[in-house]
Amino acid sequence: MCYRLKAALKRTALLEVRIAIGLGSVTMIDNDIAKSTGTALTKSEELQDILKSKKQEIMIDSGRHLDVYMNSLLKMALLFMNEWTENAAATVYEMFKTPHITQAELGKKLGVQQATASRRLNRAHWQETQEVLSVFKHYYKDGSDGSID
Repeated sequence: MCYRLKAALKRTALLEVRIAIGLGSVTMIDNDIAKSTGTALTKSEELQDILKSKKQEIMIDSGRHLDVYMNSLLKMALLFMNEWTENAAATVYEMFKTPHITQAELGKKLGVQQATASRRLNRAHWQETQEVLSVFKHYYKDGSDGSID
């Protein structure tokens, strides 16, 4: 999801992007994204302008009233996500890539001790990140069948 993308981008540089998540249908996909069509793409495009005006980096639009609350949750999560150092972002990214990895294995993969990996996860608010993701997974389930609930 957007957290994995945010972690991937933050681990290499001070690159900032806006992530506009539109949930809905996609009626046609083309290599040229401008030619692709569907409600998901329309919502995402409209969100890009809103992101700029609200000075928020991540938002979601599913067409449900719930989006207001979820966008507030995302805004709060950005308070700690924007503080991720490159090391913290790399640690979070590895956790997304290998969710069942132990901290000892994580440390080995990152070339640090287990205690260092643990401290990085704590500073990156890994537990809180997991809680936010859990809320999103609960309310925004697979919509490939046209539904969102």
